[in-house]
Amino acid sequence: MNVTFYTLPGDEKFAPRPSHPGEDAGADIRAYAKNTYNRNDAVDFFRDFESCALKYGARLYIDGEVFTSESENDFLDLVDKSNGAAFLLPGDTIKVSAGFKVHMDRKDMSNLLPVYKIVSRSGLACNHSVIVTNSPGIIDSGYQDWVKVSLTNNGDNHHVFTHGSRIAQGLCELVYDQSTFPVVTDPSIFSTTSRGQGGFGSTKV
Repeated sequence: MNVTFYTLPGDEKFAPRPSHPGEDAGADIRAYAKNTYNRNDAVDFFRDFESCALKYGARLYIDGEVFTSESENDFLDLVDKSNGAAFLLPGDTIKVSAGFKVHMDRKDMSNLLPVYKIVSRSGLACNHSVIVTNSPGIIDSGYQDWVKVSLTNNGDNHHVFTHGSRIAQGLCELVYDQSTFPVVTDPSIFSTTSRGQGGFGSTKV
């Protein structure tokens, strides 16, 4: 399978790359928030945080690190310098551009199809309840546009992801082309198994 990432000139760091080449299966996907910063949005976001912090003890995280200042100006100064940011409120879902396109060559692959999958970062998911909404997000080989990541904040804290920060992981896989599978109406293809028709929760787990 031949996979090629495309970025704009100067944005090559947004091509997914593993933190430990030769060891990691997942590659870092970053937030492409260049020129998306809106100061009014940032003000509204911080004031929403202040309200939640006073009522519920919420915290504010920037790129996964807690923001300790209580000053709105400190927050705005930091985000001003970031060249763009995405704001994620508790309970909200946002779409964040990832700054790359992916081309997956399908030549000479018989009934196999390449797929690019986007999954949650373990730290964001486990420590902050920030997940890839539809994990795994599926990028089919026929998709030719910019990749975006859907993030959902299932936690109680406020999160900011600045331009270039890591927000997800990408995986390359081969899957079978399901359009090649035969269809039959004869149930005798199924043999008797211990599980049988046991579905959700049938194993008591």
